[in-house]
Amino acid sequence: MLSASRDLIVAGARKEAVELRKHELDVLTERFGAMIGVASITAGFAFSGIIEFEPPETDAYDGLLGVFYAAAGLALSAGLYVVAVGTLLINAGNRLALSGDGHRSVDRAVAVLRKSFRTVLFAGGVSVASMLIAAAAVVFVKAASVGEDHAVSSTVAALVLASLVFTFAHGAQLMRKLRVVHQVHGDVVVSADGQQVNLEDLSVRTGGPVDAHSVSETG
Repeated sequence: MLSASRDLIVAGARKEAVELRKHELDVLTERFGAMIGVASITAGFAFSGIIEFEPPETDAYDGLLGVFYAAAGLALSAGLYVVAVGTLLINAGNRLALSGDGHRSVDRAVAVLRKSFRTVLFAGGVSVASMLIAAAAVVFVKAASVGEDHAVSSTVAALVLASLVFTFAHGAQLMRKLRVVHQVHGDVVVSADGQQVNLEDLSVRTGGPVDAHSVSETG
């Protein structure tokens, strides 16, 4: 009876640990999905702008046109990277967690997604920032091409630049407020014989850690 109770406790602990790790995987998947949505919008706007924009027939705005095409191309490239890599990571990560061989497959999926998210987040930020710069350049060119008076273009440019500065400053302020000082992951460990043992590695049969050799083979 004691053995059955012990096995039940260990099995329950392992189940809760795996569910906690699965919740972490779900949160990472949602974060990737949010980045894919934003990047797809910026990439779509960048592609439409490159194809449909008709530059004025003058050499006065060659510098701004270069800025526009460079920023739009960067927004398109970074956005497509986020969409492609993010979609691949979501599908491959969930496939590994669901169908992987061994109990550590969920750990591997979470570790890869967690490590890759910073790169995807950086690429998404580059895509959004480049799209804003491209929008500012094309708005200035369009406004400056209206008549001889540059008052309209100067006003529009000032408003666009002010909005850009406000967007970046407010975004940086929000990131500082929401910064995680001590990040918590889905690891659930207990002390056993002076060692830290992950609950996912507990053996239902013995109540102790799973044999290291078997863990290394599945990891």
